[in-house]
Amino acid sequence: MKKGLLIIFTLFYFGLFIVLIDLVSRNFIGPLPGVLTLAALVAAFILSVGLAQFTANKVEVLAPLKKKILLAVVSLLLILAVIVVFVKVKGKKPFQDLEASDISGASVELVPPETTVQITELEELAGYLNDIIVYEKDNSYNEYAGQTVTITLTMKDGSKKEIRENIHFSSGELNM
Repeated sequence: MKKGLLIIFTLFYFGLFIVLIDLVSRNFIGPLPGVLTLAALVAAFILSVGLAQFTANKVEVLAPLKKKILLAVVSLLLILAVIVVFVKVKGKKPFQDLEASDISGASVELVPPETTVQITELEELAGYLNDIIVYEKDNSYNEYAGQTVTITLTMKDGSKKEIRENIHFSSGELNM
């Protein structure tokens, strides 16, 4: 019973730490934050095992009914956490129902060199946009060194939608 509790509580605490580490390191860019995140994950796992050991020892002294209730609550929280992670990782297809007939015009802006090109193949564009999967909104495009590609869709109802992709270049990738 104690091994099962250790595993469940370790997973529970480690899941909490992963969420916190993700929130803190989400907008960091570069190799150093990746190394720091990895170190934080290792430390979180070690801390999770220690906290699980402590919690399991406390649970062992509880009455059997309280143990069952606590185990059920923790198991439910773990299941809920797995569902939340699955939904977050799955991503969304914001343009999956878009049809060429919904679009009245489209353009692509490239920065640099600050050039705008009108798109005439709306049927082909709609097909590509149907396949786009968005996992998480990212507003860090001002911090990139590279090229920004912005697709502006003018819809039949007069509204405009922008799709922005940032192409990051490291110094080794630039061939001039």
